[in-house]
Formats: sequence, C-alpha cells, structure tokens
Amino acid sequence: MNSTQALHRAGEAADATAPESSPCANDRLRRRFVVAVLVLLALATIAVALTRWLLGARPAWWNDHLPAPQQLAAQAAAVEQLVTGELSAPRSADSSDWAIHITSEDANAWLADRLPKWIANQGRQWPAQLQALRVDLHPGRITIGAEVRSSAASRCVTAEFAVESTSGDAVLARLDRVSIGLIPAPTDVVRARLRPLLESSDLRAQDVKLLHAILDGRPFHVPTTIDLDDGREVRIVDFELLDGSITLRCATERAAYSSE
Repeated sequence: MNSTQALHRAGEAADATAPESSPCANDRLRRRFVVAVLVLLALATIAVALTRWLLGARPAWWNDHLPAPQQLAAQAAAVEQLVTGELSAPRSADSSDWAIHITSEDANAWLADRLPKWIANQGRQWPAQLQALRVDLHPGRITIGAEVRSSAASRCVTAEFAVESTSGDAVLARLDRVSIGLIPAPTDVVRARLRPLLESSDLRAQDVKLLHAILDGRPFHVPTTIDLDDGREVRIVDFELLDGSITLRCATERAAYSSE
C-alpha cells in the first residue's frame, strides 16, 4: 500500500468515527435561542414601560402640600389677604423689621386658585398647556413644578434651585436640576428646547437675559424689593427656608426716589 492510499483510508476512518450533530442537540440550541430572544424582548418591554411610567409620574411631594379641594379657594384668599395686608400696613420709615411666614400649602393654594385670576386681571392669557404649578420648600432649596399638557400626554416638569442669602441683603439662586417626571433631563436638551422659545417670545430683553443665565446654570439675583403705590418700598432683609415653609423678614422703607 502506497502512502497515498494510506492517507485516503485514514481520512475515511476519521469520517466514519466523527460524531454527527443529532436532531436533539439542534433542537436544544434552537430552544435556547428562542428563549434568549423572548427574554430580551421582555426586558425591553419592561424598560420601555418603566421609562414611560417614570416620565409620566409626579414627584412624591406633588400632592403633599395642597389643601383639600373644598378648602382651596378659602385658603388661597386668606394667604393673599395676609400678604397684601402686611405689605400695605402703615409703618414709619424707621419702624423695625417685620416677618411673614408662608407654608408650601399656602403657596400652592394661591398658585392653583389665585394666580390664574391675577394673570387674567393683568390682561394676559393663561397658557393652555399649563395645567398646574406647585412649589416644594426645603432648607437651601426651592423646587418649582409645572404640569404641562401636550398632544401626546401630560408631563410634570420640575426645576430645582439652590437658594442662599449673601452680604448686602442679596439673594442668589442657581438652577441645579431639571426633571421630567422622575427622570433628570440633560441640561443641554433643556437649553436647546427653550432657547428658541425665549427668542420668539414677547418678554422684555432683561427678562430674556435673566432666563438665559438661569438655563446656563449661572447664579442669578432674586428681586428682593417690592414697590408700593404710596411711594414706599418693601425690602426682603433675610429669609429662612425650612421643610415645607419659608419665613421672610422684611423692612418697609421710603423709596429712594420718593420726595419727603
């Protein structure tokens, strides 16, 4: 037997002894593949459903600081009367500072019941997409939430501000985070969406400039002076933020431009 024949027979022997894929093994592989695909599809479905729920959810505090519906209007009116009464109270220019305490529930009652009416009295139209406004107060932090309706669904958008008092009675705030539902929104996306709206709005130039600074995450000064019709002004001297409330310490003074 020559070497060529020997190699040929060795190859035939190897082919004869090589194991063949059994039908059972192939079925097991197919079943495993199908199971893996089904698991991936299930996980993807759960992820999509969870994301939709997180986007559509409201923060835990949303309904915590709101009066019962039957008490809403009365509490909103009481808050407005308290604030306007303190602002317009007869005080001499050298009178001592005075304070006013407002809870989150007070503020939210006013935002829900009185703010739309106040906007209408100013000859402006309440935005149709804006369904509700809320605030949440904590030490060093104020969160403002808005429920916005679109053609697809309603979403709760919240903006969290860090707030601090500085020397000279100044109040500085900075936008720390924006969330849609329970999911933090990338600041770049928020800026890209809002900048065109700011440029096309009828806001005053200084207001647009301020809003750009807010969107950029830069600290901005919160207005602390309120001009009264009788020539006086109320200045916020200091404030204290607590869980669920804010206390403002104010001073009533003769306006700098007013003649004695």
